Amino acid sequence: MTITEILDAPNGEHQLTFINGHTHEGLQTVVFRVRDSHYVGYVKAPDALIEAYPAPADDGVYDVRSLESMVDVHGGLTYGPDEDGWVGFDCAHSGDMCVDENGTPLPNNIEADLRAAMNDYDRKEWATDWWPEDVVEECDRLAEALNELALKVR
Repeated sequence: MTITEILDAPNGEHQLTFINGHTHEGLQTVVFRVRDSHYVGYVKAPDALIEAYPAPADDGVYDVRSLESMVDVHGGLTYGPDEDGWVGFDCAHSGDMCVDENGTPLPNNIEADLRAAMNDYDRKEWATDWWPEDVVEECDRLAEALNELALKVR
């Protein structure tokens, strides 16, 4: 299921909860919460980038010429580009803890359980608490990076 199909589907046909959607620097962005676990953010990339950097082969080999290697976003691109040009990232990496709008860790958040078990262990500098607005900001940062890269391929 593509991001476009998810946005068009009735509620309940997927396991994503819509958090935010807006346009930043001319690009569509959207943030979802996956079940009660973590956040994901997506940006619809400019057409010029999708033509220059098509979807990578699904062979498990990292391609240094891929779109993934050309943009800096939290944890790297973990989605896309799909057939409609959406690319995205997730906030479910080691050290990530996703919290709801009240600051409560999401129920199925492994990082929250780990921190509680280890008495809020000595966190690494890259560890991040993700609030919904942080994910929106990271989407905006990704949109800016995609636009900057698109200028170079035109």
